[in-house]
Amino acid sequence: ELEISEPMGNYGIKVSENNKIFIATGSGLAPFIPMIKSLKEKILLIYGIKNYDEDLSQIFLSEVSNLEVIRCISDENIKITNLNDINSRVTSYLKDNDLDWKNSDFYICGRNEMIVQVSEILENKGVKNIYKENYG
Repeated sequence: ELEISEPMGNYGIKVSENNKIFIATGSGLAPFIPMIKSLKEKILLIYGIKNYDEDLSQIFLSEVSNLEVIRCISDENIKITNLNDINSRVTSYLKDNDLDWKNSDFYICGRNEMIVQVSEILENKGVKNIYKENYG
């Protein structure tokens, strides 16, 4: 016997004029797919994966023309094939790069450890609008 509950939570896009930056790892991309598809303005997705075989953004978001994807690939043995991709973790990318920290809404989804680390980095950069959802 299997018991299934309905989806829970209230994770969605906040109405604002700010830039939208999404940070996800692995299947943490799932709640962002409908959010990203609903937006008309330019969007940045910073996406952490171990290797290209795990890249769900290519499957579900390839038709979104207003989306820039930066893939942070943690397996150092993977040959990078795209200019926006790096051999790194999302936490390293955030520490080492300048973004519009003050005028952006940051949405984070993934493992709890990553969310805690990314939130701390963003808070240290002065980010005020951080929205998060963890899955374990």
